[in-house]
Amino acid sequence: MTATHVQAAPPTPAAAGGGGHEHRRLLVGDLVVRRVSYRSVSRVAWPLFLGLYVGAVFVGVAAWNLAALAGWSPGERDLAGDEVFWTAVAAGVVLVPLGVALALATTALYNAISERTGGIEVGVVSPRRSRRRPVDY
Repeated sequence: MTATHVQAAPPTPAAAGGGGHEHRRLLVGDLVVRRVSYRSVSRVAWPLFLGLYVGAVFVGVAAWNLAALAGWSPGERDLAGDEVFWTAVAAGVVLVPLGVALALATTALYNAISERTGGIEVGVVSPRRSRRRPVDY
């Protein structure tokens, strides 16, 4: 990783909390992502797919209720509300782990390809806080 330190303008005393004893340094450089951890992908994928599923269930319930308010009758089409709900729950039990498995398979594919190609290079600008050195005048 190649990095260059660039000093940013010091913040005003009001922005720095009144003291003005800190200034920011920016770490500028290129970061090469060669490998992605399966654990970090799993820690992001489970809440993501679970949240998408819960959101889809809420949208489905809201659509069902709006259709009932508009005069649609599920009995005309041989649908029972609790059967549809439990089918959706069963689909979630299958689809959420399947989505996580797909994310992990994509991670494995990325790791295999990046071993041969070297990974993806990302430009980074990261603020770093450091103590302000006293200036002698």
